[in-house]
Amino acid sequence: MWVFGSSTDVENEAVPLGLRLAVTFGGDGTILRAARWLGGAVPLVGIQMGRLGFLAELMPADLPGALRTYLDREFWPDRRVMIDAELGDGATSGSEPSLLALNDIVVGRGQSLRTVTVDLSMDGQLLHSFRCDGLIVATATGSTAYSFAAGGPVLAPDSSELVVTAICPHISALHSIVVPPDVPLSLQVWTSQPAVVTVDGQIDRPLANGQTVTVRVSSSVTTFARGGTRVDFYRRILAKLG
Repeated sequence: MWVFGSSTDVENEAVPLGLRLAVTFGGDGTILRAARWLGGAVPLVGIQMGRLGFLAELMPADLPGALRTYLDREFWPDRRVMIDAELGDGATSGSEPSLLALNDIVVGRGQSLRTVTVDLSMDGQLLHSFRCDGLIVATATGSTAYSFAAGGPVLAPDSSELVVTAICPHISALHSIVVPPDVPLSLQVWTSQPAVVTVDGQIDRPLANGQTVTVRVSSSVTTFARGGTRVDFYRRILAKLG
């Protein structure tokens, strides 16, 4: 058994050999960190210590008894698409060649209150130019997070499609679209002020004027270990959405 505390930069740690199941104690943010670290290597069980817990499976009151089921591999695999983002020319030195996300990739303004222009291209062809605070590319998992708060649709958890949602678009009838998973998306930002790309709301990287972020479905797939039935799980998600 391996234990990592909240102060550990777990994403820079190697996934231990022989690991069969990962259990997190925290909120959805903790689960997102663990999912990026694991990269789909082993199933994940979240213990809800936060507020909403969209991704969590168990409550503290369920422990320790309920955990035995998962340790005995008696669960169904809830597989979730992840996405990769690559920063084009202009990236700051030391930036990762690619960034992995379970929820979303957001390209938008930095600390300035001014809007930015983001050109959205699909498979190398310009689709639309947004004047907005930012543009969200979300997975089905992320469709219930920032994208939903910005007015985007909720996708079925096992969907492989992506949803692109504009944050506070200026004079644009196109607010949110669902796109197929088999074509890369390019987001090119135009701004006179510093811009940023954000991964799962947790990792920020600066973007230069005219820089492009390419987003595509990753080969990594997060697997959540789920008990009960799929219907029970969907009911719980719908109840949390209010």
